[in-house]
Amino acid sequence: RETISIHLGKSGNNIGECCWDSLLQEHAIGATGVPTDKIQGNPHICFNEVSKSKYVPRAILADLDVTCIDSIKTRHLGRLFSPDSYFSSYEGTSNNWAKGKYEIGGECIDSFIDIVRKQAETCGSLQGFTCTHSISGGTGSGFGSLVFQKLMEIFPSKTLSTFTLFPSESVSDIVVEPYNAVQAIMEIMENVTITSVYNNDAVYKCVEADTPAKIEYKDFHEMNKLISRTVLDFTVPSRFSADPQLSYGKIASNLIPFPRLHFMITSSKMCEEKSAVVKNTGTYTNSYLRDNFMLSSVNATQGITLSALGVYRGNFPSSEIDSSLVGYKETGAQKFSPWIENSFLYSNSKTPRLPQTASAAFFANSTSFAQILKDLASKFDKLFKRKAFLYCFTGVGLDSMEMEEMIANTKDLLSEYQQYQAAGIEQVFILFQPSVS
Repeated sequence: RETISIHLGKSGNNIGECCWDSLLQEHAIGATGVPTDKIQGNPHICFNEVSKSKYVPRAILADLDVTCIDSIKTRHLGRLFSPDSYFSSYEGTSNNWAKGKYEIGGECIDSFIDIVRKQAETCGSLQGFTCTHSISGGTGSGFGSLVFQKLMEIFPSKTLSTFTLFPSESVSDIVVEPYNAVQAIMEIMENVTITSVYNNDAVYKCVEADTPAKIEYKDFHEMNKLISRTVLDFTVPSRFSADPQLSYGKIASNLIPFPRLHFMITSSKMCEEKSAVVKNTGTYTNSYLRDNFMLSSVNATQGITLSALGVYRGNFPSSEIDSSLVGYKETGAQKFSPWIENSFLYSNSKTPRLPQTASAAFFANSTSFAQILKDLASKFDKLFKRKAFLYCFTGVGLDSMEMEEMIANTKDLLSEYQQYQAAGIEQVFILFQPSVS
């Protein structure tokens, strides 16, 4: 059940680089692809074994600005990837969604898809794709939109899971960010199976709380590492047989009651446990959608969880997870939809998230995602009603009517989340049905 990893744009590639750094550690593989010890777990999910002593990531690192890819080639993992895994253009997108999808992206998408096909041919049973990207700039949003569209056309039965960095108030330096994000959301809504939502403001708060030394807000490496760890957590059931039946497809079918409502709010807690067996399982379960563990900037208490997945890593007794979920239900800390039963799955893997000895990550299909949509729609409207910077997009072939359609679709999605929240707001209770290996 192999996967192909795709990393798009500067942010997507920086997160992806952290992912592969951690994957090497977890599977006991060195920076050149040669095992450093006995191989752990099932690396074939993410790696091609080109010989008995050499593993190569099944990945594509793409940016329409060549400087990002050239930088990765010179860093410590540069020799890990196959030369065919790198994809770039010398023109760049100028942080413009339309250039990424139509102009520059349209010229090179066929070459990119050829790389995808070659990667797929190395798989015995491809289960799907994972993608890390941001929707603020041009490559992650625009070229990403085109890539997702093509993948859906060519591999309609495969799961496409994206780990998407949304715009942040404190770090925004792209004035057309609302345009890029709204247009990308429409394509993600139509062509992606499941999307995990991240936001640098929220991620920074988590990193700051877990880092003894004060870090600068723009120390993105630590923030990217935290995001990458939850990306790996999503793949744990496949890589370490925590629950071999919990494939990407099964996760999606349990978390997504309606195809358009597939945006997951993420949270994460990790700790260095002193005892061999985790004795405070409840504190990990109680981190579910709590502010200081959130990687998405929403107020989860104002939303309703439609469904959720918990990934426990470390020596957690299954009975303790079960009892902690029962205890959490009794607190009523989070509201769950009353019309979706058995809505909380969990996976319990004894393989820890290195360098910690215990961690828990949660992916929640929560109506609180509507808060992010509402904020982006408001920022889009402020620019669009004054036609500000519109020429940047119409000048490369995007019609203003298309942009009106895109914001309308985003507002429709917002209304859907609000509708399902209202449907369960009066009678709310919590139902947990764990999936245990």
